[in-house]
Amino acid sequence: LYRLGFNHQAVQNVHIQCEEFILKILKEEPDKYQLHYCLGLIYFYIHEDNNLAELEFNIFIEKDNIEKKYADIREYVERYLTKIGNDKRAT
Repeated sequence: LYRLGFNHQAVQNVHIQCEEFILKILKEEPDKYQLHYCLGLIYFYIHEDNNLAELEFNIFIEKDNIEKKYADIREYVERYLTKIGNDKRAT
C-alpha cells in the first residue's frame, strides 16, 4: 500500500516537504517517535537509501522497546529491517 502511494506522481513532489515537516516535529516533540517509522518509509521507498531507512527503523524499535505502544507497526518495521539485512548480504 505504501509503495503505491509513494509511486504516485503527485506524492513525489510532496515527499521533501513531508520529510522536512517530520524532522521539524521530531526536533520539537521527540516523544513522537512513531514518526521515525514514517521517515524510514520515505528513505526506503523514495530515496532508496537503506542505510538511512535502517537507522530510522532502528530508532523506532529502540524507543518502542521502552514504550511498547505500536506492536502492529513494529511487525512491519521488523519486516523492513529483515529485507534491508537480506539486501546487504546479497551485495
